[in-house]
Amino acid sequence: MLKFVSYSILPILIISLFSCSKYDEGPGLSFRSKKRRVANEWVVETYLENGIQTTTDYQGDELTWEFEKGGEFDITLKNDDKISGTWEFNEKKDNIITYGEENTVVYKIIKLKEKEMWLSTNFLDHIDPQANLYEFHLIPFADKEVN
Repeated sequence: MLKFVSYSILPILIISLFSCSKYDEGPGLSFRSKKRRVANEWVVETYLENGIQTTTDYQGDELTWEFEKGGEFDITLKNDDKISGTWEFNEKKDNIITYGEENTVVYKIIKLKEKEMWLSTNFLDHIDPQANLYEFHLIPFADKEVN
């Protein structure tokens, strides 16, 4: 009877382990901490405004994001303007909050992998479903295609 219970519980445990994901697009399981996955230099692979792809606005090196493990960030815009400040997760670790010199922005984490991070925001200090939504699909700077 004990073997039956063990064999019955094991598949349920495995299914629940891989089916639960904190983020809409995954991953289901990662051995790297969330902070370690965020800490990287990123470039935009895909950019969407209200669900419409407008990636050409931010192709190549025109927008880079750098998140440091210690909590600092820099976003460099295509005209070399830089936004700097600190970042942290919210309590549930499903949002990244950036504190810049002039404003605070909340980014919802859609996907967080070692080589891929998707964020959405409406550039407010909270997520407002009525405002324009901007989505960034980021890849590591080191992995970008060379044109």
